[in-house]
Amino acid sequence: MLTPWQRENLKYLKDHGNEPKWIQEKAEQKKEPPIEEEIPAVEEEEPPQLPMMTEAELLADAKRKRELRRRLTVLMTFFVLAILVTTYFISPYSKLGQVHIVGANAEDVSALVTDTNFKTNKNLLVQYFQRAKALKKMKEKNPQIKTANLKIENINQFSIKVVNYKTIAYEQEGDVYHPILENAVILKTTVAKKEDNFLIFKNFKSDKSFKNLIAAIRNLDKDITDNITNVMATPSKSNSHLITLNMKDGNQVIASTVDFKSKIIYYPKVAAQMSEKGIIDMEAGIFSYPFNNNSKK
Repeated sequence: MLTPWQRENLKYLKDHGNEPKWIQEKAEQKKEPPIEEEIPAVEEEEPPQLPMMTEAELLADAKRKRELRRRLTVLMTFFVLAILVTTYFISPYSKLGQVHIVGANAEDVSALVTDTNFKTNKNLLVQYFQRAKALKKMKEKNPQIKTANLKIENINQFSIKVVNYKTIAYEQEGDVYHPILENAVILKTTVAKKEDNFLIFKNFKSDKSFKNLIAAIRNLDKDITDNITNVMATPSKSNSHLITLNMKDGNQVIASTVDFKSKIIYYPKVAAQMSEKGIIDMEAGIFSYPFNNNSKK
C-alpha cells in the first residue's frame, strides 16, 4: 500500500512525464530471472555383468534341475500314498463287509460262505491275498464246483462266482438217488426222485474205472446212449471190471470197463442181427444169445 507521500509524488511525476525511481527498481527486480542452482550430474553405475555359461554348463544345470524336480515328485508321491494308505487302514472300508456267492443253488450259498472261512469285519486285503487257499478249501468240500473266481465289489465286499459241474446221471441206492457229475464224482447228496431222461447207475464208486466208464458213455453216439436204461456194476471172481447194461430195446449187454469204449460201438450192428431179444456178451470178444438160451453165438 502506498503512503500519502508516495501517492502525491507519483501523481506529480506522471503529470511531468517521469516515473519514480522506486517503481523502476521494482520492475527491474521482476525482470531478473531466478538463479538456478546447478546440481552435479550423477553418473549411473552399470550393473555387474554375469559370466557367460558354456553349453556344457547349461546342459549340466538343466540336468540338475530335472533331477531335483524328479526327487521332489517322488518324495511328494510317497507322502501322498502314505497318507492314503494310512487313511484306508483306519477306515471301515479296510474290513470285509460281506461275501456274495453267484451261480450256486440258493440252498448251498450259506454253506459255501462258511467253507471259505472268510471273516467279516476282519482285514479285507489280508483275506484277499489268501483267496486261492480259501477257494481251494471250498472246492474240496464241495466237489460239485468246477470253477470259483473271486473279485472285490463295492469297495469292501467279496463276490465269488462259481460254476458247477453238470449232473449227467444218478447213482441209485435203494429208494434214493445220488447225482453223478460230469467229472464222474458221485455226490453224497440224495434226492428222492431223479430227473427224467438221466441214466441210472448201481453199485458204483467214484474211482478211476468209473471215471473211464463215464467218459466212454459221454462220447458215444446219441442213438446208443439214448437206448441205455441203466448200468450196473456186476463184478465176478475172475473179472472185477464187469458191468451189465439194460437196454430200452429189451436187450442186455455184458461188458468190461477196460475195453467198453472200443466194443460198445458195435452194439447197433449186433442187435440188428439178433432174431430175438437176448444178451450181447462183450467180455471176451462179442457174442449174442437169447435170454432162454445159455449157448453163445
